[in-house]
Amino acid sequence: MVQPQDQFRPLAPSLTSTAVQNDAEGTTTDLILTYSPNSVLSLGGVVFRLPEGFTATTNDTINNSALSASQISEGGRKVTLPLTLNLLGIAQFTLQLKNKTLPAEGIYSFSAENTVLIIGSLLPATTEL
Repeated sequence: MVQPQDQFRPLAPSLTSTAVQNDAEGTTTDLILTYSPNSVLSLGGVVFRLPEGFTATTNDTINNSALSASQISEGGRKVTLPLTLNLLGIAQFTLQLKNKTLPAEGIYSFSAENTVLIIGSLLPATTEL
């Protein structure tokens, strides 16, 4: 039986990171960052921020579409989707960084957030690799 608390998703953003082929320093792998803003009635931009040692290029994709040069800034460490609309809080954004050489072993923090006009959660989400 479905309990009342099971009928509602929490309005908390989430971000996950996955190294597809390898996760050892110096190896080449694809990195997948998946951001779910979980914000009802959001209209604004989505911004991914990459840590030192990681950069986005036009060879990378967002939701299976190639990134354009205008979406990449700050030396490749910021990826911006200028306008997104999410009426039901179910949008998901997948940034795939292709063929990246992993930097020295350590903890690297990635972040993503939905900006501008949001009714619901405005908090950014972070994940570590």
